[in-house]
Amino acid sequence: MTLKRKVWRSFVAALGLAGSYVGATSLLFVVNTHQTRSLPANPTPLLSAPRAEQRLLIIAPHPDDEVLGCGGLIAQAVQSGAEVRVAVLTQGDGYPAAAALISREKPAPDDFVNLGRLRQQETLNAVQKLGLKPEHALFFGYPDKGLWRLWRSPYQPVASDFTRLSQSPYENSFHPFTAYTGVNLLNDLTRLIREFQPTDVYVTHPLDDHSDHMAAAVFTQEALEQAKSQQFYPLQEPKLHYYLVHRGDWPLPQGYYPSAALIPPIAWQLEAYDWGRLTLTKPVLLQKQTALEDHASQCALMNRFLRSFLRQNELFIESRAGDAIDLPLEVTIDGDPSDWRSMRPTHINPVNDDPLRHMQAGADIAQIHAFTQENRLYYLLQTRGNQSSLFNARFYWSGIDAAGQWHHGVFTFSSAKKRSQTRMVSRGQILEGEGSLPGQQWQRVYLMVDTQSALLKVDRSGYFAVPILP
Repeated sequence: MTLKRKVWRSFVAALGLAGSYVGATSLLFVVNTHQTRSLPANPTPLLSAPRAEQRLLIIAPHPDDEVLGCGGLIAQAVQSGAEVRVAVLTQGDGYPAAAALISREKPAPDDFVNLGRLRQQETLNAVQKLGLKPEHALFFGYPDKGLWRLWRSPYQPVASDFTRLSQSPYENSFHPFTAYTGVNLLNDLTRLIREFQPTDVYVTHPLDDHSDHMAAAVFTQEALEQAKSQQFYPLQEPKLHYYLVHRGDWPLPQGYYPSAALIPPIAWQLEAYDWGRLTLTKPVLLQKQTALEDHASQCALMNRFLRSFLRQNELFIESRAGDAIDLPLEVTIDGDPSDWRSMRPTHINPVNDDPLRHMQAGADIAQIHAFTQENRLYYLLQTRGNQSSLFNARFYWSGIDAAGQWHHGVFTFSSAKKRSQTRMVSRGQILEGEGSLPGQQWQRVYLMVDTQSALLKVDRSGYFAVPILP
């Protein structure tokens, strides 16, 4: 046997062993997770049904999210006499498989626009099944799969990857023919909050796997802050609630199980995620089911997943963004977490809830501490395991200064390159750093962190507000 053939066989054998390890580890993780999730969940507190005096604003990143996360809530609120509005941020016009069902061929930009019009009509039909008037569903028309780019591009219009347009083609948008900028979306949300004066706002969770859902959460947080700073709350400041749609293979078991309970993902059954459950009566569950069936373009492609939300209850988390946070007096960037012990984590992340995160503990985000002082951002990232030589991290920050101007930046770290764009130190499970923020008198600063092992994205936090020290 030639040397070349021996090397080739050794290479193939190594690949086979690596593939077997990954496959076996993933299978064991999935089997164990599914068995764990089949057990009774930790009891979640019952939520009271909506009351007549409440005013509920449901924010859906895409058509159908309003039914999946809040269909029962909407139906109960309408029955109680409460005022409800549904704001759909995108038309859901970035789904090639659904557009192909309309065009019967590879979809062109106009086909995606036609899909957006279809999905708007599906939403109008669905909300009427829940008891709402058609005019109480508002369509913002921003680009599907583009909301995070809008957050990172507040002033420069962003073109849709699907319709190829940089402004809404939908004439009945909340802001007709609006340009696709982050500022426009933020202004539209703030205007709606000012006009409707909600007591309760519901939006997708920042840790939802879909980037649009993550971005919808931070846009909503900032719109509420803008409305607060402009004194748009003559009655009371609204409560912010989160609902979850996408997280790994949740909900489990997937499929149509209307007699089963909807339980949180097992890794989210922590004190930091104070779930509440809203029980749905049989008539309300039937309303939710008929409303979901009106989203026919989606049911045709992912019926099993969508029907997984037809359960005995819905789940919500009330935001704790306003909680007081103890801050350290002084931080030394040395990879030692002892300086931060007096400070509760700014963000707690679910861990070990995905096969890749299971295998890459050193890039599985456990918690983050952060604060700003004198135009500098200080942060500490703790992972579930020790960070390896293949570990990379990116810290995406966004800030609004005293003049109302947006600023964005990213601090990157690479263990392999042994360098970063700012001062960072990695030691064991800890990555500690600081960086300069090019602005003055910050009103608010938000941070989102993602991690990689080699070139594989492993984990991501949602955006969260960073405390600001004077």
